[in-house]
Amino acid sequence: MRKSKQETVLTRARIVEAASSEFRRNGIDRTGLNELMAAAGLTRGGFYRHFSSKDQIITEAYAQALHSQLERIVALTADAKRTKEAIDFRCHKTSNRLWRLSAAALEIRAALD
Repeated sequence: MRKSKQETVLTRARIVEAASSEFRRNGIDRTGLNELMAAAGLTRGGFYRHFSSKDQIITEAYAQALHSQLERIVALTADAKRTKEAIDFRCHKTSNRLWRLSAAALEIRAALD
């Protein structure tokens, strides 16, 4: 039985969330696909329907974590417009998306401390 597009999107999100949790708990190197998929309530075979490699899930889990952190930082910052301008400026100066997000998160966190 084929899943609907909505079910596929939800399953993928569930895998990314499980990966994020397992990577935090065990570390990336000590988290295998079997453990990751079991945490998502799925089998290893289902992984490759959603992702081409472990590197891809690492990248997506990391990007989701950074996005969540940035949302929290902006929510805690009284001047959200100024914070957004700082993030936009930093992102404009670099080309690697994950580096840009990491740098922006670190700079904002340092400014808030």
